[in-house]
Amino acid sequence: MPVTQAFIVTNTTDVFSLGLINGGATTGCRYGFFSEFAGQIVVNAGPDQARCASDIINLAGSVTGGTTTGIWTTSGSGTFAPNATTLNATYTPSVADKALGTVTLTLTSTGNCTPRNDAMVVTLQPLPIPNAGP
Repeated sequence: MPVTQAFIVTNTTDVFSLGLINGGATTGCRYGFFSEFAGQIVVNAGPDQARCASDIINLAGSVTGGTTTGIWTTSGSGTFAPNATTLNATYTPSVADKALGTVTLTLTSTGNCTPRNDAMVVTLQPLPIPNAGP
C-alpha cells in the first residue's frame, strides 16, 4: 500500500482475511489482523414472468458473495416446494393469488451479513373459458 495514501480493499467473491504492518525498523511497528470480511451479497430472484393461472412457477434464484443461502417469501398465500429455503424451488399459486392476478415473490439472503433481497412479479393470466355455443 502506498505510504500516506488512502487505500480501499474490496471483495466480491468470498470471505477473506487481511493482515497489515504499519511502521518500520527505526520507527516501531504496529500489526493488525482483520478476519471474516464478507464479499458483497448479490441476490437475483429472476425476471418478472407472465404465466397461466394453472401453472406451477419454477424458480431459479441465486445468492452469491458473502452468503449463498436465501429464503423465498410471497405477497400471496401460495406454497413453495420442497420449501422456501430452496433457491430453485417451485411456487404453486393459491386460489387467492389467481383471483388477484399477480403475486410478488421475494428472495432474501440469509447468513451473518445484512440481508439483501430481490423480487420478481408473476402475472397470472386467467384460463380461457371455452364456449362452443348452443
